[in-house]
Amino acid sequence: MRVVSLGQLTDSRLLYEKRPPLFGFIVIALVLLILVTTIVWASNTTRPSVITAVGTVQGAERSTIVSTESGRVSEVQAPNGTVVEAGVAILKLESTELAVEAQTLQAQRDALVAQADLQARFTAAVANSTNTFNMSDPAEAHFGYQFETLQNKKSQLRIDRPSLEAQGYSAVEIDNAVKGNTLEMTELDKSALADSTKIETDLRIQIQEVDIRLGGLETGKSAYTVTASQSGEVYLDARVTPGSVISAGTPIGTISSTEMGITLDAFLAVTDRQFVEEGDTARITVSGLPTSDFGSVDGIVAAIDSDTTTVSDGNAESTAGTSFFVAEIELEHSYISSKGNGKHRLVNGTAVDISLTYNETTYFDHFLHLIGMK
Repeated sequence: MRVVSLGQLTDSRLLYEKRPPLFGFIVIALVLLILVTTIVWASNTTRPSVITAVGTVQGAERSTIVSTESGRVSEVQAPNGTVVEAGVAILKLESTELAVEAQTLQAQRDALVAQADLQARFTAAVANSTNTFNMSDPAEAHFGYQFETLQNKKSQLRIDRPSLEAQGYSAVEIDNAVKGNTLEMTELDKSALADSTKIETDLRIQIQEVDIRLGGLETGKSAYTVTASQSGEVYLDARVTPGSVISAGTPIGTISSTEMGITLDAFLAVTDRQFVEEGDTARITVSGLPTSDFGSVDGIVAAIDSDTTTVSDGNAESTAGTSFFVAEIELEHSYISSKGNGKHRLVNGTAVDISLTYNETTYFDHFLHLIGMK
């Protein structure tokens, strides 16, 4: 067996185990340095949790447009962007109930007018002893038959003088009979004329009553005019158009005034509300502007509505709609800077995209949470 000394083992595994090379120490040191650096960085660097939302820039002084009545929009008098004074009409509504009632009353009036006109024609026919009615028309035939019945009664009272003379009646008796029957025929005409005139008068009175009710409905329509509660710029929901139906108490838009500055309304999904609190930071960009050319503006969540806002689908008989929470965000300034040192001013109605930071934890804590150690 060959025996060698330790100094002769220059390339053996045993030598590496006894005397590691300097390169090994360097690798170990680098690994430890990277590990320590990563731990220090992860322990001091925060990992923000962000949710996104959309919003609209509003005047700091604003009010919600709400109709006190349900109805169909007949006219939009103040389209989006219109600057109005307090009390100015924004839109007009037609009450669906009033519209149905007015339609019913108008049909009733038309029927009464037609009936009264036919009755007047009957009166004239009796006075002139002329039947002017179309017997093939059911509405006119009724009066034609009445006229013919009256004429038949009168014809039965006419005296056939030669026949009476042949029967031996004297001239005086025949004259008296003719006079009596003539008076009776006159009474028949007078009675028919009086009855027809009374019926026509009653119909005209009913027409006047219907006209009064129709006039009351026209007057009542003024109560369905939605007016501005304050001066400012009008912004109506997209669903508010002529012909659309809105429900009483449902917000249909806003009136904003920028005299007191601007603020931002963020529309939070119901599922995201649990993560957002007052004081959370926000990053705002303008919808449609390229982020490569324009920056963002920071803000703070100042207030959050305690209840949801529901926008209906425009059907007064439907309960379906979209629900969300409205969060008010105070902006750091009222413009967004561009890379060319320009400024894009945020004006009333500007649509924006919002990133809300609701939780900040270190990456180290996040890693511990992922592996279940925290």
